[in-house]
Amino acid sequence: MAPRRRAAIATMSFAALSVLVVCCAEIAGVKPIDFVVADAATEASNDASTDAGCQHVLVPTAPANPTIGGSMTILDAVQTIDFNPDGGVIASLGFDLDGVCTCGGGPASCTSLVPNVTQCDPSGGRDINGTTQVGHYLEQLLNAEPSGDVNARIAAGKLTYFIQVSNYGGGQNESELVVGFYDGSGHPAFDADGGYVIAPPAWDGGDVWAIDCIMSQSSCPDAAILDGGFAPTFVDPAAYVTDGTLVAHFNSLVVGIGITTIRITSPIMVAQIEPLAGGGYGLDGQFTGRVAVDDIFRSIAVLPSISGGKLCGDDQEFQALKPEVCGAADIRAAAATDNTNQPCDALSFSLPFVARPARIGFRSDGPVLVPGCDGAVDECTP
Repeated sequence: MAPRRRAAIATMSFAALSVLVVCCAEIAGVKPIDFVVADAATEASNDASTDAGCQHVLVPTAPANPTIGGSMTILDAVQTIDFNPDGGVIASLGFDLDGVCTCGGGPASCTSLVPNVTQCDPSGGRDINGTTQVGHYLEQLLNAEPSGDVNARIAAGKLTYFIQVSNYGGGQNESELVVGFYDGSGHPAFDADGGYVIAPPAWDGGDVWAIDCIMSQSSCPDAAILDGGFAPTFVDPAAYVTDGTLVAHFNSLVVGIGITTIRITSPIMVAQIEPLAGGGYGLDGQFTGRVAVDDIFRSIAVLPSISGGKLCGDDQEFQALKPEVCGAADIRAAAATDNTNQPCDALSFSLPFVARPARIGFRSDGPVLVPGCDGAVDECTP
């Protein structure tokens, strides 16, 4: 593993990674979202936006005349999620999270940690810098492991993520939905000898997965469970559907990727919700949000370095990586501090996903990840 990790470091230059050639997003199974473009009045009300010529790509707003009080509960498991999407998906990915089109006629919403360097937004002010510049390295780290990247692990039944939608009525415009997020720890099955094994899911609506209650920070029963008895901590109690697009705002999410976890702040889920021919509802969309630089350092501090230590502190591999991460920061971790002339301390991300009906029937918490450097977390300095 060490030579492959070394190659990843040697070839990585976040600033040099470019968006790939545009192709059809349908190839990756991700349906284009009906983006909302800010009108002139909306742009004029944003004091930070001097980029009057930019058509900001915004998260759909709540419907004006919604239906309220549906009775359905939907539980889907994520079938695919891309941390390093191809150019076709990138072309329609992300939203303007900070209200400015950086390098598109408007200012940056924060000050770069690297002198004379500005991280520019793609069209519409979409904030996806972490996806385009860090996703490639994350993919290399995962593929250096025998289990492969996140989608390979999902396909093998080793992990997934659950999205639970409650109070849904099946309509195109609804409000007061409750959307919860959980981390899944595997798809268990029994072999011919009655032994417990992890097996690939069939994605036929009947897969019974295990939930990781510790990573999900959820209230779960200790006994075996089936589709109930748990309550989400990562939850939006005021989610809505606008023209068939489900929108949920979370305070944060913790996403397990097999080798570590990633904490996303102010994440938003935007996904088309559609009935499936075989029953249930499918979700096709994206998670968008911010990952603080110190949370990135915290995430990789549990990983082994080439030297035999952990990726943190004075480790040479970490010291080579640190300035690249700091230089790629393009947004504030706290949305309330956007456009306040403070240093960029986070990277913006959008992760396209596809989720299909599933069930939860087991509790199986994963191992506790132990960081190096006694838990100390490095900081970026201008």
